[in-house]
Amino acid sequence: MKGLLLLVLLVGCATYAPFREPSAIPYNTWREYIQREKIATEGLASLFTDPKYLKLPWKTDENVVMDQKPLVPHQIQNVPLNCKDKTLYPTHPQQDTKAYLYADFASYDYTKLPALSSACRIPNPTKKYCLRATSAHIAVPSDLFEDKCGNIYRGYWFVSFLKSDESMGTLLSKGRTVYERPNSEFANDFMNGDTYSVSEENFLFLSKPWPKDLKEIQVSRSRALKKEYVRDGKLFKLKPSK
Repeated sequence: MKGLLLLVLLVGCATYAPFREPSAIPYNTWREYIQREKIATEGLASLFTDPKYLKLPWKTDENVVMDQKPLVPHQIQNVPLNCKDKTLYPTHPQQDTKAYLYADFASYDYTKLPALSSACRIPNPTKKYCLRATSAHIAVPSDLFEDKCGNIYRGYWFVSFLKSDESMGTLLSKGRTVYERPNSEFANDFMNGDTYSVSEENFLFLSKPWPKDLKEIQVSRSRALKKEYVRDGKLFKLKPSK
């Protein structure tokens, strides 16, 4: 795969902080859970540049969460990682089973935002004020992972990013990568890449798989190994190009 560009490793990884179980307090919405368990404890300044210029309250990003009735925190039972080794591995290399349960955004007030702020997308020519600003985004994605003992979990994690800085690191499931497709006639043509291990500390919490998850794992894993991948322990590696 000579010449391929690895786009994703650590960008967008959430900083670990001890979260309470989603059922510890009967949170009825993800917004309430994230506001109290993440933002209130760490502060917006730890997540975004110049947060005082954000036009709050947060708004729902309706283009991200596909499920009309996603599970809310109190409906999810946290389960411990049932293995001495606390490393997790993607159950397959594709993005098929990734799901967003929550996504919010807030715009910056460009009329007040300093021109030199990293949240200012277009400053005026003299750089005395901002003409156009980006927006701040927070979300909770989830996907499927396996521990070294063979147990399967659905993992949930928190991601925050400025829209202008959105990258594969903020979009892809943890432990999964993409590569630029070699010799493609199309710009920004990417393909699934290798997988890598993820520490348990990168997740808000873990739960049992959803009802259809185990079947979907089998389908995705079989498709990957049949076409482009080989197993390296718990990892998936692309077959060397001929």
